[in-house]
Amino acid sequence: MLSYQQQKKRSRIGAVLVRKGLISPNQLDYAIRLQSETNAPLGKILIDKCFITDTELHSALSQQSLLRVLAMLIAFALAPFQLAHAEKGSTLQLSMVEDIEGVESVYKQPQLSDVIKQHSQLNQQLNVLWDNYDKLLTTYVSASQKQRLDANMVNYNRLRHDPQLKSLIDALGKFPASEIESNEQQIAFYLNAYNILAINMVAENWPLKKLNSLGGMFESVWDKPAGIIDGKTVTLGEIEHEILRKFGEPRVHFAMNCASMSCPNLRAEAYRADNLDTQLDNQVTTFLNQEQKGVHRKGNTLYVSKIFKWFAADFAPHGGVEEFIRHYKPSLPNNMEIEPSLSYNWNVNCHLTATNKRNLN
Repeated sequence: MLSYQQQKKRSRIGAVLVRKGLISPNQLDYAIRLQSETNAPLGKILIDKCFITDTELHSALSQQSLLRVLAMLIAFALAPFQLAHAEKGSTLQLSMVEDIEGVESVYKQPQLSDVIKQHSQLNQQLNVLWDNYDKLLTTYVSASQKQRLDANMVNYNRLRHDPQLKSLIDALGKFPASEIESNEQQIAFYLNAYNILAINMVAENWPLKKLNSLGGMFESVWDKPAGIIDGKTVTLGEIEHEILRKFGEPRVHFAMNCASMSCPNLRAEAYRADNLDTQLDNQVTTFLNQEQKGVHRKGNTLYVSKIFKWFAADFAPHGGVEEFIRHYKPSLPNNMEIEPSLSYNWNVNCHLTATNKRNLN
């Protein structure tokens, strides 16, 4: 069995995962042994053996990549000073950089250029993807009201015939999501992906009264294949529970839209990393100001969406449901009781025509 020091030489990311407590040294031993036998990527082995989740691995890789880039920049900045001392017999070495990446690789400037170029290309691809999504939202989404609930309505009747929707779905399926590094970009990507795939599920089954009616006795709609991301078939449930919730950001619950009237509004623009914090805050504020949908005050009781009941555990690390709500509604009386019991309207976020109603799925 390989020692931990040998593992560090074989896999620096493996050593990082152990240091972070994401995997144990024994798990790394086992994974590296399998890697030597199968030549499979170490990350894939760790995920396949359930030693680590895909999201945890991507987050660790993102942090490690940032450390490497910083190490390179420091090495370039210090190089003249270090070389001058080396000529005088000084023992000063690039130990810090060597420990992270290795002197030889640090001084290969094309590697740094490649990293910067790759990030730039990825950002450009994301911008194109979200620009196209914005165009569809601008064309087919508008604010309205149904059954006393405010919502951003989608004209599925027209949208389903627009070839740009299929192009967007195809582009989403081919986009290299596994290469996205920052948490903000990942959250924005998967929020948009969730909403796009939910829209597409309704469009493909139009006319439809409720999205959750597409599920069956043994499989809910959230567990049905919703589309492809990065070449892999995914469900809405996987995006929500296996990816977005694991970021520990409760505001994502107010950014996902399951094409239903009681859902937080479908945002009429794409989520983007550089504006994500503002967008998420805006989603929460809007939802908590929607009477009958987000909150409904009656006497000393504030009735709120069942979202706060279903996902109460996600708010716990942030002080709990009540503290979260009071952050956005600081004027609430201290003796206000909060009840997450508002009825949830699953009807689709669209006005159905008489013809639609006759042909309902």
